Amino acid sequence: MAEIRRISRSFKDISLSFIPHPVTGDLPVIRDERAISRSIRNIVQTIPGEKFFDLNFGSDVRSELFEILDFGVADAIRDQLVTSINNYEPRVN
Repeated sequence: MAEIRRISRSFKDISLSFIPHPVTGDLPVIRDERAISRSIRNIVQTIPGEKFFDLNFGSDVRSELFEILDFGVADAIRDQLVTSINNYEPRVN
């Protein structure tokens, strides 16, 4: 008899508000697209060196935000975003 494996396509993360549910006392959960978009936002807003034990985590987009926008700066921002998301968020294609 062949083994049947079930593959879940649902994603679930804990909300960073850490405010417990008033009735159950459980931490709130965010799911699917919202969980992935929140993860990407956290990656982009974290400066490399800010997260202990993983000093490369994050993106250096903030350093480019107030530069004069030209094709070089736009390419640098795009490259930083693509690299950070590819390295730290495997749920994104």
